Amino acid sequence: MPRPLRYRLDVLVRNLKMSIAAGPNAGLTWSRVAAGKGFGAGTFEADRVEIIASLIRPGDCFWDIGAHKGYVTLIAARRVGAQSGAVYAFEPSSVNHWYLRQHVAWNHCSNVTIFPVAVSHFDGESSFGGGGSLGAHLGGGREQSVPVRSIASLITSGECRPPTFLKIDAEGAEADILEGAQDHLRRPDILLVVGTHTPALHARCLALLKNLGLHLVESGSAATAPQSWKGIEPQILAFGPDRVVPDAALAAFERL
Repeated sequence: MPRPLRYRLDVLVRNLKMSIAAGPNAGLTWSRVAAGKGFGAGTFEADRVEIIASLIRPGDCFWDIGAHKGYVTLIAARRVGAQSGAVYAFEPSSVNHWYLRQHVAWNHCSNVTIFPVAVSHFDGESSFGGGGSLGAHLGGGREQSVPVRSIASLITSGECRPPTFLKIDAEGAEADILEGAQDHLRRPDILLVVGTHTPALHARCLALLKNLGLHLVESGSAATAPQSWKGIEPQILAFGPDRVVPDAALAAFERL
């Protein structure tokens, strides 16, 4: 089915609800239209998701950069706690943003704040979708201009608390995001999980995180077919000296 037609059909039925069957989000409400790729079954990227869930602490300030339709956002909302914790979800795609907003509302996640923006190293605007400069694609085959914010400006403006946990999966913008946040990520209790897409991007992210003085662990997939990386998304785990990461979680991360 052509993408524009599929998009129009999805809009007609996307309010149909279901319960996520298993995993860290078991029992939460999700759109049936967005149930593919394991979201509805609770098996989406199960190993990576379980590690992320296990590393979230009560009271964390969790930044979900590249929140997509909100699967990890919901996990974080459960784990950080409704009183002391906070979750910020960043998603520039207007299609994904609709699902993200609905999933947060349907599950009464009062500790989540949603930002319909892309995150990078500057404040301004950029194209998104259809091969735009931010490197991701909208559903429906459309392209749009989206607001762009940096971590630094979001913190200094008072719109967001400084993060203690960042999950960054921004379709190729990960290094730019880190570059625009160096002075705000130098904290001993911080933890980051960063997905990368090319060997060059992976190396650049490693260098930026090393500059922060963080302990670094790479997923095993980073050593697989390093010249192509087609179909894989190596991960970097980075954490400060006061952040306790269990040995079991480190070992599981290295197997990704």
